[in-house]
Amino acid sequence: MSHGHNYFFSETDRVLTYATHEFDISYIGKRILTIDAPETAAALGAESWIKFDRLAPDHNNYDLILINAGTHKIETQFIFATCVRLLSEIGQIIIAGANDGGGKSLAKMLVDFGLSCEETAKQKHRLLWVKSWDGVKADKIDSTIKMGDLHMRDDGFYTRAGIFSWDRIDAGTALLLGHLTTETLTGFGADFGAGIGVIGHHILSHHNNVTRLDSLELDARAIDCATKNLAPFVQRSHIIYGNATTYKPEKPYDFVVTNPPFHMGKNVAVSLGQKFIANAARALKKGGVFYCVANNTLPYETILDTHFEHTARVATGNGFKILKASRVKT
Repeated sequence: MSHGHNYFFSETDRVLTYATHEFDISYIGKRILTIDAPETAAALGAESWIKFDRLAPDHNNYDLILINAGTHKIETQFIFATCVRLLSEIGQIIIAGANDGGGKSLAKMLVDFGLSCEETAKQKHRLLWVKSWDGVKADKIDSTIKMGDLHMRDDGFYTRAGIFSWDRIDAGTALLLGHLTTETLTGFGADFGAGIGVIGHHILSHHNNVTRLDSLELDARAIDCATKNLAPFVQRSHIIYGNATTYKPEKPYDFVVTNPPFHMGKNVAVSLGQKFIANAARALKKGGVFYCVANNTLPYETILDTHFEHTARVATGNGFKILKASRVKT
């Protein structure tokens, strides 16, 4: 259910790399942090925080923080507010965003925080430098962090800003949950790309004969949520931080379910979902069963036929389809 591990865009990272030159800022001898900008970190000798790998930097009191702003507005606000808390007394922040990915709204975000900035445009991006914190709205910083951090949403699931379908159950997952209620699931299974654990919670709630469910997820932010959401089933639930395209289980699964990602950044990447399917087939025992929800337009049937003896479209709705496959080919 989670998306790919590639939300930050390298072009924005490259733009950030030149930010200190654009604003004529000396970075020598300063404690620097970059957010989702590993190229910039390498160029400046800075610490690097990739939000998918861990939930917060290891230190604080940074003199300069450079932020690669993503497309999720609330998450960008949360990261900026968090970074304000990580600054030293002389700390400054540079934030960059693509014009077609929310960059044009960054200046307004800073105004909402009570801040002014120096702004420039470069390679279809906006670069903004905040060097003064006079007028910053402390209550806005506090409320933004609260909104974007781990919290319980209205349906009782723990979530945090930026995760796929963070504020609601998406239509594809809802269709899958409805169908799984009518299936008979038993034994040792897995949820590939488990996100915050919505599918796993449903399976463990409705299928008492599932002896153990592995929830496999690559996004540390989602792992944090899934740990809390699946806590009621701790005896039958095993959360794994790993890559669903390559993971090898300790023993073959009886069943695998997935709502695989089909975007890498802003681009459709059908091959990513196909890799989920191929690895699920490798992870299943020969008599195992596979369930997948996908957009109706995605051509997953061909790769399913490659790996399974029996495949079928068993449900459709709201632009999505449920695919079921059984008996892995040897």
